[in-house]
Amino acid sequence: MAFKVNKTKTDLGSYPPFMLLAQRGFGKTTFFRDLTKYVYGDLSKGLLISCGLENGYKSLHNVVYAEAQVLNEDYEEDKLIGDGRGFIQIIDDIVDNNSEYGFKIVFIDTLDTLIDIAEPEILRLHRKEMPDKPIAKSYNSALNGYQEGHKRAVNIIREQVNRLTNIGIAVFYLAHTKLKTKKDLFTKEEYEQFTNNLLPVFFGGIADNCQIVMVGNIEKEIADKQIEEEKRVVYLRPTFLVDGKSRFTYLPEKIDFSPEAFMEAFENAVKAEWEASGETVDLNKIKNAEIKERNKIAKEAVSKDQNNRAKETELEEDLENREKYIEIITSKFGKAEDDIKKQAKKLLVDNGCKKFTDAELPIEVLGEIAGLF
Repeated sequence: MAFKVNKTKTDLGSYPPFMLLAQRGFGKTTFFRDLTKYVYGDLSKGLLISCGLENGYKSLHNVVYAEAQVLNEDYEEDKLIGDGRGFIQIIDDIVDNNSEYGFKIVFIDTLDTLIDIAEPEILRLHRKEMPDKPIAKSYNSALNGYQEGHKRAVNIIREQVNRLTNIGIAVFYLAHTKLKTKKDLFTKEEYEQFTNNLLPVFFGGIADNCQIVMVGNIEKEIADKQIEEEKRVVYLRPTFLVDGKSRFTYLPEKIDFSPEAFMEAFENAVKAEWEASGETVDLNKIKNAEIKERNKIAKEAVSKDQNNRAKETELEEDLENREKYIEIITSKFGKAEDDIKKQAKKLLVDNGCKKFTDAELPIEVLGEIAGLF
């Protein structure tokens, strides 16, 4: 059995998604623009996916954006506005055509509204998978309840975002914050923490897959009940005050809110990981090596993604055809002539099946049987 040795990298696209939590008006969308320009030198290298009612891009000149009013346009065409694509179809486009677009970084604005537009898709899946159950009207009653609808939405979102990270694109979720009351597990004492604005099933399911969960805050210097100075900072590590997260050991607790400060902290943390293992590191040298590696991995990931989608489409078409063929057979079999019935039964027996509804019966044979009637 072969084992691999992991090497920490300076490329943001080599990691799972990042998340930036902050209050409305903090500058989250502006951070997308500034980070794209600072790291990649060109705004065309970044894409902002504006979900639902978010329109943060409108005040930012020359940013590249896409509007996702629904999760899946294939089933929500009557609700589409903007550029007329669903979130999933935007991801499809990026994966298929990024050799032309050249995106290096994608910001999702915001996770809150992405979850909102995912709800109709979950209700559709409920109707499809549980036709005998009452129609679900919200996440709470979908897919038998008990947060199964919430969990399915999280899985779909993670699958789609992973398609981007698989081809080497750095992904940032933007999300809103809220002051919540929490209880210490040991002392049972309550305390307030600056955290997300989402249900735990949503936030935990997404944040668990993130490399860093950053929490923005406006720190104030107050004297005589007057604010004398304000400063925007970002916490990179969790504290009892902020519900953040970091998988990097050597990140500072907080930094100034700027692309320069973020990238300096990030690259220093990568360098410190190398040095902690006794290796010296030249960041510029490993950056050049990473570019070649990521390009190779991206090509392989695109090919795999396209093959998987082709198989999923084929399976979906087979399922639809199977349902159509079974309906034809069951509706006409009783009135068919005896020789037709014998031919149909012989095809069943020859393929080791007893019923037309057997899942093991090849779709081609089922189609042949349906063609007899």
